[in-house]
Amino acid sequence: MGRKKGNLLATAHEIVVPMVTLPSITEIGPDEPMELIGEVLNVVDSVVVVKSSHNGMQRVLDTESLLVFEDRKVLGLVSRSISVLFSMQRLTH
Repeated sequence: MGRKKGNLLATAHEIVVPMVTLPSITEIGPDEPMELIGEVLNVVDSVVVVKSSHNGMQRVLDTESLLVFEDRKVLGLVSRSISVLFSMQRLTH
């Protein structure tokens, strides 16, 4: 049986509105190291979908990892990694 949270129908164990911790900084300094992890494909509410730049390699981000854009502006913190998805492609004639 579902339960209602506001206007959303949810199961008993479903997180409808996740708690989001905002970082205390908005930009990192020029001397801070950065590592390219991938390309942001989509942002929906507080969920960010990132396509890995390392094809075929599974990499896991630690909780509380800081995500920043190329211009060093902060996107947010990793609260949890859900899953690895593989790209499905279909050939048509």
